[in-house]
This record gives sequence, C-alpha cells and structure tokens, in this order.
Amino acid sequence: MEYCSRGSLRDLLLEKAPLNIEEAVSWVMDISRTLQMVHDRGIVHHDIKPGNILFTEDGTVKIADFGVANTRIGTILYMAPELLALTEGVSRRDGRIDVYALGLTLLEALTGTIPFWDVSQVDALQVKVKLDFIPESLPLWIREVLFKALNPKPELRFQTMHEFYESLESHYVPYVFSRKRIRAQQIAVRVQWHLARKNWLTAMKLCEQALLEDPGCLVALVAAGKCELLSGNQARKDDDGIVAVTHNRRRSL
Repeated sequence: MEYCSRGSLRDLLLEKAPLNIEEAVSWVMDISRTLQMVHDRGIVHHDIKPGNILFTEDGTVKIADFGVANTRIGTILYMAPELLALTEGVSRRDGRIDVYALGLTLLEALTGTIPFWDVSQVDALQVKVKLDFIPESLPLWIREVLFKALNPKPELRFQTMHEFYESLESHYVPYVFSRKRIRAQQIAVRVQWHLARKNWLTAMKLCEQALLEDPGCLVALVAAGKCELLSGNQARKDDDGIVAVTHNRRRSL
C-alpha cells in the first residue's frame, strides 16, 4: 500500500479542527469525484470517515480501506440511517450510503465534531432522522448542501456523488418539484375559495384531500388550520352532525 506521509483527515482534525470551508470543500470535492468513478464500477465503500481519508506528501487526497466494500458493514457512527434501521431492500451497491457518510465527514471537518459520539445506536438513529444538528453558524449554502447529503430518506439525498460534487462547486442545491406537492397546493387554493363562501364541509373535505396528497405541504397545512378556525365557530351554531365532523377533523390534525 502506498505510504501517505501526511496522515489522515482524523489526524488533521485532532490537530486543528475545525477546518476552513474552502479547504474542507476542496477535499470533499476530490473525494466525491473519486467515489463517483468507484460507484460507476459497482463498488460502494461503506466506511467513508475521516480515518479513511489520507494525504500524500504533496497533499493529494486518497481513500483507504475498501475492506468492507459492498458488505453493509462499516463504522456505526457514520452509517446512513437506513443501514442502522436495518431497512429491508437496502442495496449493497447503493451509492447514497457513501453520500451520507461523506456528508457527515464534511460536517465534522467544518465543526470539529458530530453530534452522536457518546450515544447508543438507537439514540444515534433518532438524532440522524431528526436532522436538527447542522449549526446555523455555517453559511446558508453549505447548510443546504449538508441538509441534502444527510437527509435520512435516501430518495431525498443527493442521488449520486456527481450531484454532490456539482452542488459544492456551484454553491447551490437544485430543488426537485414534487407533483404531489403541486397538486396539494392547487387543492389548497380551492379551499380558500370555499372558506370565503362559508362552504365549511366542502372546504374540510378538500383539506383532507390536499393532505392525503402531501402531508408536509405547508400551503395545505395553513389552509387546514384556517378551515378549523373559521369553521369551528360556525359549527357550534349548526346541527350536531356538523359539530361531530369538525371535532373529528381537529383530532386528526
């Protein structure tokens, strides 16, 4: 094996963490390009972490330790949530596993730490799923990159290392529009029209339809809240059947 005289990224972080953004991003861009070539050959590393990022005498970045490639084995701390949760159907050749680990490595390089050093595997999984540990002190663009790379849902992560690289290079994270969210927003607009005409039942049914399309659609959630507030007072004046529908809807929200 080639001798890398300047040690590992772990050694560097122990010496002078956190690193400046330009330096850390430059190295991660090099690593992401290399890993894309590796992924194109059907190999997923499964153990990307600072200890496996090495530097030669001239500063060239190297990726070490492919001993657990394509095995679903690795360092628990850097594992993607779907591996920790033992989700069925996770492919050993899913490059998004490495995307997550590289995103976590970038976060550690920029902050000097990661938020689950001393917790159990179960607690670590909960923290990773919650994804509220990216500090606001980082520039907005790098936070957006990290949120994308560390998304607990693989389908919402960068799908390839090339996408990861492009976002770091351009300081921009492209947003993918969801058809379901667009439909939910369109339905929510109709809710406003019916609320203005006090068509409470129709408005409530449309709210339910919008939230079935996309439970996380902010416009639909706001419309549902308005529907509850405006229809609640009116329902008290109507018959018992309307009151029951209003109360059931409130509990479901």
